[in-house]
Amino acid sequence: MKNKILIAVILTVVLASFASALEIASPVEGVYNTTQIQLNLSSNQTLDTISYTLNTGINASSVLACTNCSEYSTTLNLSEGNYTILANGVLGNDTYNDSLSFSILLPAVIAPVQDFTLALTTPQNQTYNSALVPFTVLANRTLDNMSRKIDSGDYVIFCSNCFSYNNPLNLSEGNHTLLVKGSLGNITHELTRKFTILLPQANLTNQTNGTGNNTQNVTTLNLSVISPVNRTYNTKYVQLNFITNINATINYTLDGNNNNACSQCTSFTKTVELQNGSHTLVVRAYSGNQTDSETKSFTVNVTPKPQKNFTNETGKKFDKFNKLPQMLENGEITDDELAQLIRVNKINPGVINRLIKTGVLGNASLEAILDTQFNPPGILGKLLSALGFKQKSFSELIEENYNSSGKVKLKILGRDDLPKGFALKIKEELRTGNELKIKQEKGKLEMVVKESSGVTTKVRVENKGNDDSKKGTKSFIAGKQGKINFEDDNENDDKKDDEGKNKRNGRNNGNSNNDGVSVNRGSDDN
Repeated sequence: MKNKILIAVILTVVLASFASALEIASPVEGVYNTTQIQLNLSSNQTLDTISYTLNTGINASSVLACTNCSEYSTTLNLSEGNYTILANGVLGNDTYNDSLSFSILLPAVIAPVQDFTLALTTPQNQTYNSALVPFTVLANRTLDNMSRKIDSGDYVIFCSNCFSYNNPLNLSEGNHTLLVKGSLGNITHELTRKFTILLPQANLTNQTNGTGNNTQNVTTLNLSVISPVNRTYNTKYVQLNFITNINATINYTLDGNNNNACSQCTSFTKTVELQNGSHTLVVRAYSGNQTDSETKSFTVNVTPKPQKNFTNETGKKFDKFNKLPQMLENGEITDDELAQLIRVNKINPGVINRLIKTGVLGNASLEAILDTQFNPPGILGKLLSALGFKQKSFSELIEENYNSSGKVKLKILGRDDLPKGFALKIKEELRTGNELKIKQEKGKLEMVVKESSGVTTKVRVENKGNDDSKKGTKSFIAGKQGKINFEDDNENDDKKDDEGKNKRNGRNNGNSNNDGVSVNRGSDDN
């Protein structure tokens, strides 16, 4: 029996010796709320090496802690997460291991709440003569909520996630205490107001009871909303008109917006401007212990006036010609609309001059001016011309202010208000980069320009009532021309024109100058 006890003791000592050969003293299994973890490895004997591995897996690597040692200590700087430590000790051919798992869970970082300011704008510490008391609260940042307490009542939240509030309080006559609280996180501010509501007393009237004795009765309030009525208005300006039998305080709410109308009054009138749509008006009147209200629902439907259709002014006088230059610059009239007006009306030469000088006329308006508008000199013009001061013509102004199309330039050549120098200049411009053909027959002129863009334009001029072909070059450039007809021709027409020209040149006794203009022999007007 003694031998069995001795063997058990020896076995226990040996097992204890092996179990404590290497131990992870720290950390222990559990959850840490810090990233600084103390690592302590210890052995009850000196080992050849002590090493450890933090976590296990493919990316795990062993760290040699110490050699010929029995203990090791260091601080691990870790992040939030789960970890496993495996300790390994070697002594000769013997290996000793220990392992444990732990976690790091950091406490949530709560950002500090910034303080705020709270202002109770209304009511003030004063007496109000209306049961509707203005109530306005402002904060300098969005709060979690705002709440109020009136007199002995409880706090009631009146807005959440808000920084302002404006809506009147409807209270009874007497003294009142108002507390307002604003809350943001763990910060709270509270404000207090004390005020009084003293409603105006109703007028008293003396009446007889039929026996000759006077009795004193209170006249009823009897609020009446004269305007608006429940209908549709075709104007955006709507009149508000309320009346009462006795002096009262009158307030109204229009589409949710509260307004004080008047105090100690029996009538109120105001015109308001409203948008298209449905509207709701609630009117309230207070006098003493009497209260009366009335609600009206109405609609505003204003149909926009159609813009003036300038193309429909044919044959009618347009009384705003003097405003056309400004309308053109402001984009209130298009070039096509303006061209239509010019073609069907005789417009003052001064207005035409101003239109041209805007520099924004399009080809349609320029052609309309050249086709229909002329500025014969008046008495002053003739006097200035006699003194050597010549007023510029429409053709000159257009040539100076616009880089116009080939068609416009041909129309300019066909007018009788263009000096010869300008005409020659235009002719050279048409030759540059374009193909210009000018043909002249007895009493007739034909000008054709084929622009580099491929557009071909032809202008024909007839000297009505004048068959004298001796007018020559000056006749079609600067002389009085009759009606101008123009048309766009294709290349086939050009070929026919060339063939006709060759035949005429073969029969003509005259010769051609070097710019391709046929000139009759008898012409010496130059």
